[in-house]
Amino acid sequence: MLLFRSHLPIIGVFVLTLTYFMTIFVQRANYEFMIYVGINILIALIVLVTYRFFQYPTHLLWALAVLNLAHMAGGGVFVEGKRLYEIILIPLSATLPVIKYDQLVHFGGIVVVTFLLHHLVHKKVHSNGQFFFLLALAGLGVGAIHEIAEFIITVIVPETGVGGYENTMLDLAFNGLGSMAAAVYLWKKNGK
Repeated sequence: MLLFRSHLPIIGVFVLTLTYFMTIFVQRANYEFMIYVGINILIALIVLVTYRFFQYPTHLLWALAVLNLAHMAGGGVFVEGKRLYEIILIPLSATLPVIKYDQLVHFGGIVVVTFLLHHLVHKKVHSNGQFFFLLALAGLGVGAIHEIAEFIITVIVPETGVGGYENTMLDLAFNGLGSMAAAVYLWKKNGK
């Protein structure tokens, strides 16, 4: 590990977020989000252990901390009796629950993950259209792994707020949009 003074506020936001929301989840016996706290701690440890090798940019570390906060708030904050994840922010359809807070977090999360993947592989691969297409697919793959984790949680925890098949497909669609948006942006910015 190679931490700098500039990392302390990022670590502080991350630790305060998880401490605050873990307290809430324990009080509410919200086992679903207790598991998510554990997953986010594991991700943070991986970033800390690999920082020496990859030297993640500060803005990317901030994005991960904000993503962590958005995710925890989605499961721990209630507005008018509804979890933030369940709230439709922009009603675009009479039959589909879009665009929900959940979908915006998925979109933003996959944008961040795609930027992270770009950082990890960019120096070893030439910047061309194929690279950025593969980058988008990699981001979508990470989103699919997240959906698998949500499925496992529904098997372990009898009552969750994960949602059914429609929720999974909408999450994957927004993951795809997020990974493509990030890849197109990176291609335009860095492509050759």
